[in-house]
Amino acid sequence: MDDSEILKLYKDRDEKALAEAKSKYGENCKSIAYNILRNRQDAEEVMSDALLSSWNSVPDAEPKLLGAYLYRITRNLALKRYRDSRRIKRMGDTVTQSLCEIEECLPSSFNVSDELEARALSDIINTFLSGLDTDERRIFILRYFSGMTEKDVSEKLGISRGKTRSSLKRIRENLSKMLKKEGYDYE
Repeated sequence: MDDSEILKLYKDRDEKALAEAKSKYGENCKSIAYNILRNRQDAEEVMSDALLSSWNSVPDAEPKLLGAYLYRITRNLALKRYRDSRRIKRMGDTVTQSLCEIEECLPSSFNVSDELEARALSDIINTFLSGLDTDERRIFILRYFSGMTEKDVSEKLGISRGKTRSSLKRIRENLSKMLKKEGYDYE
């Protein structure tokens, strides 16, 4: 079933929408949650919570891409659960480390998980990502959206860790330049 049909089920308040969304996007949602939480049961719960959240929000939100919408909900719920379960940051942790890396590009007053939701910043980042070549975009998304380690990204894409690391560094530098150009102050 394609997204437009699933969205119509949501709008008609047909519970089949949840089953179809889970069938089509559930495994990817669980994967995103697992990469952040590193716990299969928590990932399953987050995926279920994301579906419930979509049920409550889709008629009003009218997402253009249902998958992206569910992935964003999943990611935000997983990050919230992660923060709630770990009040004190541990710099050696993969998710914390990846968030810290990307925070270096953003103005210091920004909180990554909250501000990435802001429409203006989201639009700038989407524009930036659309300007990357396919490989760089995949590296960025796997690292910062899916929460994979550099090692996992390298293995998934079949490239060296050095290439992954240098690509991520270059991408962060370019994102930082673009944000500065767009008027985001780093002080």
